[in-house]
Amino acid sequence: MRRTFAVGARWSVSVWVGLAFVIMAGRWGWGNTVQTNPESQFQITVDGHFTNPSEWSDVTPVAFISSGTNPLFQTSLSDPNKNSLLYGALAPGVIQQQVETPELYLMYDYAARTSTSYTAGDVVANIQFPITNPNGTTQTIIVELRANGTVGNSFFDVFVDLQSTPQDDMLDPASFGIEASAGFGTSPFFGFSHLMVELEAQLRIPANFGPGFPPGGVNPNGTGYSPDPAFWGAEASKDVGDPPISSAIFQINPNASTTIIPVAPLAPSAIPLPASAWAGMVLLIGLAAMRRVSAGR
Repeated sequence: MRRTFAVGARWSVSVWVGLAFVIMAGRWGWGNTVQTNPESQFQITVDGHFTNPSEWSDVTPVAFISSGTNPLFQTSLSDPNKNSLLYGALAPGVIQQQVETPELYLMYDYAARTSTSYTAGDVVANIQFPITNPNGTTQTIIVELRANGTVGNSFFDVFVDLQSTPQDDMLDPASFGIEASAGFGTSPFFGFSHLMVELEAQLRIPANFGPGFPPGGVNPNGTGYSPDPAFWGAEASKDVGDPPISSAIFQINPNASTTIIPVAPLAPSAIPLPASAWAGMVLLIGLAAMRRVSAGR
């Protein structure tokens, strides 16, 4: 299971016009609700579980309905039909058992997968997003969690695949500053055992970005996730089928809060959208392409 999403480059002011159009299109056709989460006060353990009562307790998720007939719709947390929740926030990182600068953490709380049966090589989940390299270039990566045929908490392996190459690259996520894990259990919104996937991404924050970060930035010249707005898409193997489970634009703000803007998956075959929504997507992607062309002059 490898699908690709159309992911724009880092954005200029002009692209914000496209983003605003996408948001409005979402309000017309996709029930778009923006969620901004402040930096979590609690350390997050990347183990595919709600590890303790405090973890994720001060982070509000966005909700989706993920199904085979209509692959992905955003909904409200009060909707009894919700089956896919996306949590996202900065939280304190841990280096050599010492709490250090924050990192970006995500939790995919996916109630549509209850079966723990996988064949070796099955893709448990795909998470796709852009990272910035030490030389300042941006590339889209796909974090793949694949079943390895074992039983228990280590039933998966994690690889990074580069979208720019046709083959599965199977690269070490640690070299990209990424950690991911999957597990089965209960969660605050779903009281039965189901799939949960957690991911941590190392940040790349420039100097003097804002009061929520050190004056010198965070890893300003290394590999990491930039605070600029960027599209994130995720898929997982449902009990039957493997539809998208979340789709959103992420932005890290100067005060260390994280804004999540749910949008329809950026893949034309994924979901039928009103013409207004597709027009917004086309404008957004086109403006990003114009920015890349102008930057190359």
